[in-house]
Amino acid sequence: MNLKVSKPRDITQQINNRLFPPIPDKNKEDIGWVHATLQGYPSTGKSKLLEYLYSEALLRYNEENINLTWTNDPSIAFNRINEKPVQLMMIDDAARCAHALDMLNRENMDAATMFQQLRHQYEKISGNKYGIIICIFSWQRRTELRKTYRQGYIQFFKSAGAEKDERDWLIYNFGKTWYDRLRIITDKIQCGDSRYKSLSIGYLPTLGKDLGGIGFYHSKLVHVPQWPAKMLVKEDQDITNVTEPIGDDPDFPSSEELKAHMSWDTKSDGLSKHSQYYQLYYLEKVPKSTIANKFGVKMKTVDAGIKNYRKTLIYKLNSNNQ
Repeated sequence: MNLKVSKPRDITQQINNRLFPPIPDKNKEDIGWVHATLQGYPSTGKSKLLEYLYSEALLRYNEENINLTWTNDPSIAFNRINEKPVQLMMIDDAARCAHALDMLNRENMDAATMFQQLRHQYEKISGNKYGIIICIFSWQRRTELRKTYRQGYIQFFKSAGAEKDERDWLIYNFGKTWYDRLRIITDKIQCGDSRYKSLSIGYLPTLGKDLGGIGFYHSKLVHVPQWPAKMLVKEDQDITNVTEPIGDDPDFPSSEELKAHMSWDTKSDGLSKHSQYYQLYYLEKVPKSTIANKFGVKMKTVDAGIKNYRKTLIYKLNSNNQ
């Protein structure tokens, strides 16, 4: 009797369905939460996998419903929440700004706290009671990333561990057979076979190896036109230049309006907070979502405050010129 050899499990569709669930109905008051991780050595195709995952999100949600942030700093992603129903946060090379050894860094602690409260932050900033927040952290070696961020309930692996503690962890959770398959993927990529960059090991910790929670994940090496040309990094966020508009804003203030703002003491006119919104948005290039986070208000409140301040400022400017 010939025994049929079983085909290794493929959990691509299972993972995609968990990673990109349907947008909840507006009347359900449901904000979904998805936490995924992607681990692998340099040049194993992590960023290309993120781009592929974005292409999958576009197919399921359409571009107008997605707020994509591709960055290496969790705090940048968390501060760019807006009103769109799908918040897709891809933190690439995440250990650079969220290394396990920097756990006591005040800024990192604040970001980690915000991570635990993202659903509440989204509701507060957007005014929505429905939506999906998807966070994907990508980095190189398991223990380098802060533990809070590496405990995703959907996990991708692009390479086998190089040190004993990593190997022991993988064998314990995967089993020897799947660990060896991961070793083969790693070796093929290191030998220059780029076809293996589209193959990963997918792992669902809640199911584990005993309940079918491990298998191959097949992606494609795609080029997505909407994919950002550059990753957002903290250094770029700190640049301020009042001569350049925010994004595509066609109504950027004139130099006369900016000068009037700089010389106006708003404390006596009850516009102090609106003046701060204006200052942060137009002069310091801070996104409205970040301003809303800073002041603990909704983004529509920031937008209305800026418009109200500009209206008063322009009236004052025109009155002085008459």
